[in-house]
Formats: sequence, structure tokens, C-alpha cells
Amino acid sequence: YASAIKLLQELVAPLDGAADPPSLVHAVSYQTLASLYRRLGQPARALPLLKKAQRLYEDSFGPDDLTAALVRVEFGLLFAAEGSNQLAKTYLREARARLVKLLGADHPQAASAGNNLAVVCLARGDVDEAAVLLEDAVQTLRRAGDPSERELGAYLTNMAEVKRRQGKLQDAEADLKEALRLFEQALPPDSPELLRVLEQYAAALKARRGAGAQDVLKRVKALRTHLRR
Repeated sequence: YASAIKLLQELVAPLDGAADPPSLVHAVSYQTLASLYRRLGQPARALPLLKKAQRLYEDSFGPDDLTAALVRVEFGLLFAAEGSNQLAKTYLREARARLVKLLGADHPQAASAGNNLAVVCLARGDVDEAAVLLEDAVQTLRRAGDPSERELGAYLTNMAEVKRRQGKLQDAEADLKEALRLFEQALPPDSPELLRVLEQYAAALKARRGAGAQDVLKRVKALRTHLRR
């Protein structure tokens, strides 16, 4: 992320005190830079940039435009990263409702917002609400015809956690098995994301004393060793 942050900082730095009004290019840069800071665990640096992006988008397109909804998603993710889950839930719920209205319930952006909202619901212990959101998100991607394997795998991994908390261990195992297959197709074999799914799948098999648990645990151990090098 370092090189991307440097480029974006150079782009937006001249705006402070500039006489000319900033453009939409700058709004996108603010939003992207805020997203990078969030991913790096620096929410305090992300928040003021995101507010600038929101103001520019709303000045240009109004508060009901698609860009405003997408910025609300980013706000929700940012508040979730801070641990402010109630605030995150409010923003993500509003963003999802706007995206459904603007794009339709079957749009992948609406599904993504539903998945993000479900993750926050899980963090708050709202398991049944998360289950409804994730079922909708998974089915939306499946109906898309050619869904992103990585994205569908992520949704199924979250769904497996819902099923685990509901005591539906066999269903959780099936979701993780499919998620693992999708990640193996979409990710390099030494991906940390793949390791996390393998760990969850091994735990699910072990909980049910399922066949193949030891083989998966061996893969987990080997991948952990590889990633530590």
C-alpha cells in the first residue's frame, strides 16, 4: 500500500488552501486514500478524508446518488474497524437500502453491502439477522451466473460462522468445503486468506469428527510454516 498512499497524498496535498475547487478526481482520491488507511488500521487518518470525499460527492451529485451510498459503505467499514459496531450497522444498513433502491436487489454491490452488514451483525451477536443477509448475498451472487470465486468464498465462510453459532455444524462444514474449493481456484496456494479458511474447515471437521480432519490439519501446519519463512 505504501506506493499507492504516497501517490494519493501527492495528489490531494495541494488542495489545502487552494483557490480552485477540488474535482471529482480528488473526491475519488480522498475515498481511496481513506480506504487504504482503514485497511492499514489507521481509522483516525481515514475519517477526515472520507468526510471530504462525502462532501464533494454530495455537492456534485446530491445525497441520494450512488456515490453517496458507496461512501456510506466505507463509513460503515471504518466504524466497524474501530469497534463502533452499532454505528457501523446503522451506516451499512442505510447504504444497503440505498443500493437496493438504486441498483436493484440482485446487484452484486447490494450483495456486498449485505455481506458487510452481516459481518457487523455477527460481531454484535445478531446471528439470525446475519443469516438472512448472508443467504440473500450468497443467492444473489449465484444468480449472477459468473460470480467472483473469491467473493462467493468469503460470503460462504461468513455463512459457515453463522451456521456454527446456530449449532448447524454439518451445514457449516459444507459451506466451508465449498468456500475452500473456490479459494483454491481463485488464490495462490500460499495465501493467508486460504490459510484462514483451512483453519476453519479443519476446526469444523474436528468438531464433527469428520473424515479428513487430520489431512486438513497437516495442510494448515505446512502452510503456517511456509508463511512464517
